[in-house]
Amino acid sequence: MLGNRLTTSHIFRDEKVCGMGLLEPGATVWKTGRTTGQTKGKVNDVGVIIWKDGFTTEEVAVISSFSGSGSSYFADNGDSGALVFCMANSLEAVGLVVGRSESQVPRWVAVTPLWAILDDMKLMTGMDVKFCTEC
Repeated sequence: MLGNRLTTSHIFRDEKVCGMGLLEPGATVWKTGRTTGQTKGKVNDVGVIIWKDGFTTEEVAVISSFSGSGSSYFADNGDSGALVFCMANSLEAVGLVVGRSESQVPRWVAVTPLWAILDDMKLMTGMDVKFCTEC
């Protein structure tokens, strides 16, 4: 991304990310990751993840649409932190890739909703954190 614009190598060619959206079940989402490149997936459901350190979080599962350049998965090792976005009325940021399942089928990716990240930032800093929505 360059500012709030996606790079020219992306299918949305210089579209602006114009706000923050929600990860709705059944919605189609995209991301561009370091390992798998540009991929498309389908939002499945919300699940609770218990990480190796025992910390519990609520994440959204995204199922692969098998359209990646580096693999046939929505995300893989090295893609953590990739911005996940959807196209509603405009291009909207909806979350960040944080992990993936170990199983091969069905292969799902854990995505933290962007609203939860911003809420946590407010809790930790005591400051309102807003997503830039200049369009």
